[in-house]
Amino acid sequence: MSIKKINEKKTRKRFFKEAKKLEDLYTLTKMISGIITGILLGFLKIIGVLGFLIGIGIIVFLFLVFRYLLGLKDIHPARLLLWDGTFSFFILMIMTWALVFNLTVQLP
Repeated sequence: MSIKKINEKKTRKRFFKEAKKLEDLYTLTKMISGIITGILLGFLKIIGVLGFLIGIGIIVFLFLVFRYLLGLKDIHPARLLLWDGTFSFFILMIMTWALVFNLTVQLP
């Protein structure tokens, strides 16, 4: 095997390692933003479909930032939008939204 091929393999491995770290950061950012979104929706007393539309908008915004500004162009867009942390985002958003909303509502 030539030195050029060995260097290509090392570069490819390093790139995939860095891409995996960035993808993990993307997933973690989605989960943290889900908690923050739920807290904001709960304090602002937003209910129903509007809250979910705001959540979808935040997911699309995070996708655009990580894909085009931070370099996750090599990962398939459907995986970034629908797979990496999306379920966790919505579960955390709904849980914190319901918790904050119920804690801030006035009891009769």
